[in-house]
Order: sequence, then structure tokens, then C-alpha cells
Amino acid sequence: MILFPITVSAVVFVLTVMLLQIIIPILVKKHVGQTILEIGPNWHKSKEGTPTMGGIAPLLAILIASIIFLPWMKISGNEKIAPFLI
Repeated sequence: MILFPITVSAVVFVLTVMLLQIIIPILVKKHVGQTILEIGPNWHKSKEGTPTMGGIAPLLAILIASIIFLPWMKISGNEKIAPFLI
């Protein structure tokens, strides 16, 4: 029973890493980056252009893992793990 949440967490982690390798180059290419104001410290200017919206990858990974695991939970009879999701 404890193995299921660990498996789901591992799948979400791997999916997040894979999605970040796809999403970050797209964000860099589209120039979706952080703009730094002039009022900040000078060393902070080096961070300008850092891609933002990196939180999309974990959200997509959770969505994909849910699509994969929720039907499997229903078939295997594990509704007790997350009854509110099924």
C-alpha cells in the first residue's frame, strides 16, 4: 500500500524532469524571461532573461500522472487511496 504513493511520486518527478528539458528551450526561444528593474543591485542584472513559467512542468506532470494512475486505481480496486478523485 505504501509503494503506490512512492511510485506515483517517482513518476511525477521523472515526468517533471523530462518536461523541463522540453519546456525551458521553448521558453528561451520565445524570450519568456525575467526582466530586472534598474533599482536593484548590479549583480542582479546577470539574472535577466532567466526563463519564467517553469512551474508549468510540475503541473503538467501531475496531470499526466493522474490520467495514468486514476483509471488504474479504479480497475485495481484501490479507491480507498483517493476516494475523492474517482
